[in-house]
Amino acid sequence: MTITRKHLIKEENLKKMKTFLYQNEIATKAELAEAASISVVTSNALVKELVESEVFLEGAQVQQEMGRPATNYYFNYNHQHYLLLSIQARDRQLEIVAKVINLKGISCYDERIPFASVELGDLAKLSKTIYDRFSTILAIGISFPGKMDGDIVTSSWYDKMNGWNFKEKLNEYVPIPVHVQNDANLATVGYCIEHGLPKPHLITGIYYPEKSMPGISVFMNNYLLLGNRGLAGEGKYLPMFMDQEDTSALSFEKYTTNLLEMILLYNGVVAPHAIIIFKAENELTENQLTELLNKKDVFLRQPNRPAIIVTDSFDMSVFKGIQWLAMKESIYFNTLI
Repeated sequence: MTITRKHLIKEENLKKMKTFLYQNEIATKAELAEAASISVVTSNALVKELVESEVFLEGAQVQQEMGRPATNYYFNYNHQHYLLLSIQARDRQLEIVAKVINLKGISCYDERIPFASVELGDLAKLSKTIYDRFSTILAIGISFPGKMDGDIVTSSWYDKMNGWNFKEKLNEYVPIPVHVQNDANLATVGYCIEHGLPKPHLITGIYYPEKSMPGISVFMNNYLLLGNRGLAGEGKYLPMFMDQEDTSALSFEKYTTNLLEMILLYNGVVAPHAIIIFKAENELTENQLTELLNKKDVFLRQPNRPAIIVTDSFDMSVFKGIQWLAMKESIYFNTLI
């Protein structure tokens, strides 16, 4: 067996052991050996290496039902961190909510910073300041109210971020991967992770603040449908919104009609297993929305019957989605959902 072949096998075994303990938090050497389908002797050597690199933490010995006591090993969720940045609109002003999380998603840094300047350079400088404080940050995830074509922002909050290249600017200040995605897309991803919605299920998420245009997302098998030029789900280009530019004067009745039409449209086109409605100012409940849908002849004639979920967890779901985004190059990525 060549050295390269041996190295690849070793790396694969290490990956199996790390992902197993990442998911299970605690295990013995024998359990780790079984998870990686390797001998206990090989497991001993690999566990020693993982303890020395502080990926695993050695715990106390516990008596087994038979045989000698065995040592418990714990996954060290603090050996890697990620910087999450959410650009949010509050009272027609932007702010940045910054978090540094470990591999379990637990925050060790949390700050809300005004972003009145709406300058990409200011965001990059903030990223460097936080990165310099945490040497274990491996990547940055960013959510923002807008869409991108490749790495270039083409549509955003009042067009203030149009033309931005987040990755290029931040990499002038920090030498780590930068991943960027629309906030409504990430809210759908985050909700699916937080609530354990099955990977094979196709999920549609709708974020529709009463005084703004909606964002719609489609998510399945750890994959977001972004469409050509990243325009999938850009609500303002749906037929019912092309002539509704003045959202500030929108009545609640018209808002409700728009929401129902979007549900009917996506139910007919993509037939999702569930449709998640992220509440903003509206007060519609799941029961009310389902009742309104059941009065629609079109809905009654459509064969698909999606679960209708109404939630006010937009901000929390966004951050779970940013974690998913930031960890996309991690070996633990596919274990998140």
